[in-house]
Amino acid sequence: MLTITATVERTSFRALDTGWCVLRATHQENGHEPDSITCVGTLLQENCDGLTFEFTGDWSVNPKYGRQFAFSAAKSIMPTTADGLRRYLSATISGLGDRTAGD
Repeated sequence: MLTITATVERTSFRALDTGWCVLRATHQENGHEPDSITCVGTLLQENCDGLTFEFTGDWSVNPKYGRQFAFSAAKSIMPTTADGLRRYLSATISGLGDRTAGD
């Protein structure tokens, strides 16, 4: 099992009944340029776009969709910047949008 840190760019798919989702995320490894990756697994937090997670799982190759990080666990990373805190608040508090979170 590997653990990677990635920031979710967007949710491409989410099964509302199970929480299984396909996420597009940005992952930076060992000082290299950030890569756009696909993460798949169950994440109960509905609105996670813009948030950073520690994903635990393994790389796999889907015959149709290509290389993916299949995660079995995800831990939200608390933001350390004002912009990150705004995104975190608007994603985790229902009804709180970007504008209100930034005020």
